[in-house]
Amino acid sequence: MAKQKNGSPDNRDANPPTVRNRSTRKKIEFVLFFTGISLLVFATILVFVFQDINIKGGIRYEIVKVILALSAALIVSQIPGMIKINLPVGIRAAGGIGFGVMIYLLAPNMSNVNSLDPNDETEINDELGKCSYSKVKLVILCSGNNDYTRSITTSLVNSLQTLLPLKNKKCLLYDIHYGPREPYDSTAIRNTYRDEVANIFNRDTEYDYYVSIGTSASLAFKDYFRERDISDKNLVFLGVTDPVACGLVTTLKHRHDSTNIGGVAYCGDFAELPAKIHEIYPHNKMAYIYWKAYPQDRQIAGRINNTSFIQDSILQIIELNNLPTYANMSDTSLVYFSWVTLENLFESHGIEMLRNVKHLVSTTQTHAVQGLVPFVVSTSDYEIGAKGAALISENLKTGKRLGLLDVYIPEWKIYVNCLKAKEKGISKQRTAIADQRFDCSD
Repeated sequence: MAKQKNGSPDNRDANPPTVRNRSTRKKIEFVLFFTGISLLVFATILVFVFQDINIKGGIRYEIVKVILALSAALIVSQIPGMIKINLPVGIRAAGGIGFGVMIYLLAPNMSNVNSLDPNDETEINDELGKCSYSKVKLVILCSGNNDYTRSITTSLVNSLQTLLPLKNKKCLLYDIHYGPREPYDSTAIRNTYRDEVANIFNRDTEYDYYVSIGTSASLAFKDYFRERDISDKNLVFLGVTDPVACGLVTTLKHRHDSTNIGGVAYCGDFAELPAKIHEIYPHNKMAYIYWKAYPQDRQIAGRINNTSFIQDSILQIIELNNLPTYANMSDTSLVYFSWVTLENLFESHGIEMLRNVKHLVSTTQTHAVQGLVPFVVSTSDYEIGAKGAALISENLKTGKRLGLLDVYIPEWKIYVNCLKAKEKGISKQRTAIADQRFDCSD
């Protein structure tokens, strides 16, 4: 045992208090730092959950912002210690709190547009009571919860938020309903839609606009209005394949309909669809394949049947009694395309099968974004939603009846995903034909 100068034993602790305190402080810094990281991950998960299940904004999103601010404060205050920079505790705490407050104030206001709770009429009336200048209430019925219905809905709401002269942004209220994606021709599916529309009308809420996205939802509203002789409601359809053929309007341009129905078609001349695909694959024959239960797909088959591609034996039409299987699409010399049939096949169990089809052109814009196919020939879902918002804005500002406003017709465009094209052995030269490119390095 060591001796002190006076001869007594050295009883000093092997770990003096300053060393123990430093070790404890390091542990606390470590715990606080990773608590901040955990809170950040938790807040991120909450944001995705709220968006996916359409939970309304307000207090729940404020909670997310508070969690984000707290996590930022914890992380920033502990960073100096983690990288061995000695700063007084007070300065670190003040810096963390200041940064947290800044994050809270600058965080996007995710509740600018509120989704209504379908069962809470008190909430709706309370919100509308705050609107001193303008208030707009929408109910949106989608033809299934699909890529295109989600994209159009998002674009519609975001565009309305910009266009409408709302004094209080919470005055734009909307409620979203999803019908089935199966063919509307089925009696069971029609009944399901009828029940959904009846549920909307059984509420005490009086909506300013009844918005339908897709053909099936639009037909459901139209049939319900006709059966009950409803003529004073504003119906705005978006992304309908053929508004004239399904009886929503009598003409697309120079309209003089006595109804309060207007909207945006999904596309224009169907003859342009195989023409665009032939631009991409000029040396291949094409096959339009569809399940005849879908009325939209039957309409397109009828239109393209009169094109020169049929007469020149460049295009064939394959009608099925069910959804396609790989056996129906295994000819490697053909370029396959469809409409709602493949849209719903991509949304269900058929996606892996479709990846194996050698030449496949989708008609859903987001499939190019997601890299599911090399090429897409379609219109822009964003444009459809934005034009729907412009239509509602014009009706509000001018008071001009929807039955007098022209139906907007988006242009066909070619989209390419370069990574998927490369995977399929498609040259860069051929991808240059696209109007819009995704995952491209040049």
